[in-house]
Formats: sequence, structure tokens, C-alpha cells
Amino acid sequence: NTIIIIGFLLTLYGVSIFRKFPLKCAHVLTFLVPVFSGLFYYFTFYSPSIRIRIIFLSIYLSLVTFCSGVAMIKGKRDDLKLPVQVMAYAFFGFSAFMAGRTVWSIWAPEVTSFMNAGIIHQLTFLFSICLIVALSFSMLWLINARLVKSINDLSHLDALTGLYNRRAMEVIVPNLVNQAREKNTPISIVMTDVDDFKTINDQYGHTTGDSVMATIATIF
Repeated sequence: NTIIIIGFLLTLYGVSIFRKFPLKCAHVLTFLVPVFSGLFYYFTFYSPSIRIRIIFLSIYLSLVTFCSGVAMIKGKRDDLKLPVQVMAYAFFGFSAFMAGRTVWSIWAPEVTSFMNAGIIHQLTFLFSICLIVALSFSMLWLINARLVKSINDLSHLDALTGLYNRRAMEVIVPNLVNQAREKNTPISIVMTDVDDFKTINDQYGHTTGDSVMATIATIF
């Protein structure tokens, strides 16, 4: 049981880092791991009760998967919305199921053998598999979307300045011209030239010259 909750906790850490979500929830749940681990130990060796262990395990998994869903939704990374929602709803669904399992177990009779437990405990394995499949599919989808976006940015943005390159301008400028004609508005084009830029490169090196170019780009 302790290994299971640590595994889900590491998933929360991974999701939070992947989506740039604050790690406060993960840190709080980390402090609860020794508490729940102690409870598992107590209700295994000192006061054996499968039902109580199921209750505490379900409570923790419900909390950690709910926080994982929140991390997916509230993360600051600009990711494709659909896979983010699929992964988040998978977490929320599993969290709701574990909450229901907790309530069910509170009022249920003692479980004498986990292998012969009720249908709700058997469904736990099924929903766990569904969660793993949903997470694997969504994560691959997200990573692929990020790679596609990165490749697209490389083909349209200058790597040094972050400004649109000629290829991008060939697409953007005609659209701007058409919009200006439709709205009957003027278009302004700003061009700049850095005086004695070669002197900067010769005197301070190309690294400093690159920094100057990047700084000028942020101004415009």
C-alpha cells in the first residue's frame, strides 16, 4: 500500500512539473505518506483490518488524483487543450471513484479476504488500468503536440531574437494587408539598423553581439 501511494505521489510531482503547477499540494501529500504508512502498518500487524486499510488507501488516492487533475487544468504551460482535459478528467474520475469506494467501505462489513471482496474493490483494478491507459495516451499526445509546436516555431521564428523570419513574414504580411484593406486602416512598418554593429562584434565578441541583438528585439 505504501508503494502504491508513493507511486501516485510521484505521478503528481511529474504532472505538476510537466505543467508548471506549484508543488504545494505535492509537498503536503508527501508529509502525509509516513502517517498513512504507519496506519497501514498498524492495521496490518497490530489490529488487522483489510477494510480499514482500504479506507485509508482510498482516501489518499482520492486526494492525490484530485490534486493531479487540478495540476493538469491549472498548469501554466501552453499545451493542447484536448489531451490536457482528457488526462485531467481521467484523474477526476478516478478520484471520484476512490471517494465513493471510501464511503462504501465505511458502511460495508469487514473484508475477510481481499481476493473475495465485493464488486467495487474488483472495479478498482479495472479503473486503475483505464487510468494508466488514459495517462499514457494523453502524455504521448501532449509531448507530440509540443514537438510539433517547437518545429513550427523553429521554421517561423528566428532562434536568436525570437522575431518572425522571412518565411513567416511571407504568410503574415499578405494577411495584414488584406485586413487593412477590409477595415480601411493604414499599415506601419518599422525598420531599424544598429550603427557600428560590426564594431561591437569585433571589440566585444560575437556572444556580446548576439546579446545586443536579442535586447534590441525585445524593444520592438
